[in-house]
Amino acid sequence: MKLNKLYKTVECRDKIRETITNPNNSIIFILGIPFIFALTWVLFEKGRYSGILSFFISFVDPYFYYFIIIGPLIPLFFYGHYTEHKITSTIFGFLLYPLIFFQTDVLAIILDFGFEQAINHLTWHRMSNLILEVWPLSIIHALIGFLVAHRKQTYLVIAFLLFVLHVVVFYFAID
Repeated sequence: MKLNKLYKTVECRDKIRETITNPNNSIIFILGIPFIFALTWVLFEKGRYSGILSFFISFVDPYFYYFIIIGPLIPLFFYGHYTEHKITSTIFGFLLYPLIFFQTDVLAIILDFGFEQAINHLTWHRMSNLILEVWPLSIIHALIGFLVAHRKQTYLVIAFLLFVLHVVVFYFAID
C-alpha cells in the first residue's frame, strides 16, 4: 500500500519535471509566474482596504514585502535548475520584474472596473518608464537565471552574491 503511494508521488513528480523541462512550455512559465505574483500583489493591496480581510492582512503586512523581494526569484531558481536551459532561464529572469509591474498596474485598474483607463497604461511612454525603472533588477535576474542553469557550485555562489546585490538594489530603490 505504501509503495503504491510512493510510486504515484514519484510518478507525479516525474511528470511535473517533464512538463517543466519541455521547452515548448517555457512561455507558460515566462508569462504565468509573473501573472501569479502580480495577481497576489493586487489582491493583497485590495484586501488591505476591505473590512474583513484587513485584520488578517495586518498580521501578514510586514512580511509581504519580503515575499515581493524574494518570491519571484524562487521560481527562477527552480526553473533554471531543473531545465538547464540557459537561454530561456535568462529570458525568464530578464522579463520577470517588468512583467510583474506591468501586469500589476493593469490588473489593479481592471479590478476597479476601469477598463478604459487600462488602455492608457499600454502607451510606449509608460512602458519605457517601466523598463527604465526596473532594468538593473532585470539584468541581475537574467544573470541569476543564466548562472543557475549551469548547475555548478561556483556559478551558484555567484548567483547567490547577485541575489544579495538584488536585495541591496531593491532596498535602496524603495523610497
